[in-house]
Amino acid sequence: MDNDNLTEIIIRQVLDKHGEIKDLKEVKARNIFDNRWRINVWTEYNNPELLSAHPSQRIEYSYFIHVDDAGVITKCDPPLGEKYVPAEHTRLV
Repeated sequence: MDNDNLTEIIIRQVLDKHGEIKDLKEVKARNIFDNRWRINVWTEYNNPELLSAHPSQRIEYSYFIHVDDAGVITKCDPPLGEKYVPAEHTRLV
């Protein structure tokens, strides 16, 4: 199966697991190596600190996944549905 088809299959699984994602902009899936993929779910938001008519964008969810040859997700870190938390927000004070 080519990468374009796998990309569609993987993105569909991510969206099905999440259901509706508020202010969804796009989902990007990139094959890193073998059957290991980086998935980034981008959303839009209004940043009150910016004087702009256009919304800002951010990665709301980010995953490193493994898939089988059919594109079925077999492993995901963090688990699908959990929000991306940058390392500096996980330190104990």
